[in-house]
Amino acid sequence: MKMLKIYFLCFLLHQFSFSQTNPVITPLLKEVKEASYYDSAKLYTIGEKTIKKANTLSISGVDAEVHLYYGNYFFYTRNLKKAKFYFEKSLQE
Repeated sequence: MKMLKIYFLCFLLHQFSFSQTNPVITPLLKEVKEASYYDSAKLYTIGEKTIKKANTLSISGVDAEVHLYYGNYFFYTRNLKKAKFYFEKSLQE
């Protein structure tokens, strides 16, 4: 019985240990990530929407992640100056 309690506790801890972002922000970040592969117009639109939503919910770290995706986009398009700018901006936040 004691082992069952320990397994149950481990299961609960495991389930909650990976929840790092708000469920409202997670789908928006996923859209930003997908747009960073091919669509600059959608990237900036959804990126700004995500940052505004995170700021209204007082969630930190989202700005940095969005700027990281901006940097990824510019890296993929071989604009290394802008990529470096957004990567550094992401690190500062």
